[in-house]
Amino acid sequence: MTINDLYVFVKFMANKEQRGFVTTTEFNLLAERAQLDIVQDRYGKYTIAGAPQTAGYNQTHSALEDIRTAVSTFTSVYQTNGHWFYPVDNTGASSPNSTMLYFMELSLDGRNVEILTQDQLKGRLGSHLLPPSIDKPVATMNDNGFKIWISPDVNNDVSVGDVVCTYIKIPSAPVWAFSTIANGNAVYNATNSTQLTLPEHTHNEIAQRILSYIGISLREPEVQQYSAVKTKDKELQ
Repeated sequence: MTINDLYVFVKFMANKEQRGFVTTTEFNLLAERAQLDIVQDRYGKYTIAGAPQTAGYNQTHSALEDIRTAVSTFTSVYQTNGHWFYPVDNTGASSPNSTMLYFMELSLDGRNVEILTQDQLKGRLGSHLLPPSIDKPVATMNDNGFKIWISPDVNNDVSVGDVVCTYIKIPSAPVWAFSTIANGNAVYNATNSTQLTLPEHTHNEIAQRILSYIGISLREPEVQQYSAVKTKDKELQ
């Protein structure tokens, strides 16, 4: 479903249910919220109490399939204060960026890095059985980024290596754009618009969520029927 298909459907249902006209600004805001809600629902709801990270994508393949287009990797850059940056924006700015919505995993030269809390780190640094090592590195997370340990030594310094972070990014905000007005109506501009980031099979749910925000409860078959009509129309074009 294109962003235009989605907007046309939302306006149609809003008119049918006498909910008033949905402006482009309102629609874009709701579409962004609906898409983000699905990511948070699929990933965040599988958080296990006490676990170092969310486990939904490990436990349920369908959860990851729904948000696979939001999964990304980032080769981190070392900071002079001993930390490795979180994912940065597309400009290459060397500072933490809010594009990382959920952390998934970290690796150092292909070795999995275990993420610890500060209390857990203290225990590991003093452990004779399982101290940090080059083969079993550990790390903590704070505002500055990842702090990696490969030794219990207080002078531990990991300033080189291939540090890769896998994470769930905040999806690009979908935008229904127009460039001209005809008969008082905005005319859709596909070139300037931003399509949904999540896979096609999640678009029906996004439509349902947008409509629910404006007080319209719609059953899945109704959305599927509209989606099927739009797919058929494209095939005939």
